[in-house]
Amino acid sequence: MKLIVEVADSTLSDDLGDKHDAYAVAVLPEYWVADVKAKTVIRRGQSREGGLRQEEALRVPDQPIARLSCANVVVRI
Repeated sequence: MKLIVEVADSTLSDDLGDKHDAYAVAVLPEYWVADVKAKTVIRRGQSREGGLRQEEALRVPDQPIARLSCANVVVRI
């Protein structure tokens, strides 16, 4: 069960664009983008139809964040 976390300051559009497409093609179950400027984490995971779908942007710090693909695994950022 893999999780990739991209940390974006000046690369947010690439992390949500080109990398999103690459991760969807690779059938990655889930990836997160930590947006440094907005202090949020955007979770993306596989949809029922296939491909990655965007989940909510979660405010950080000190908010535990559960994995989409394995809810019993929680990360505190």
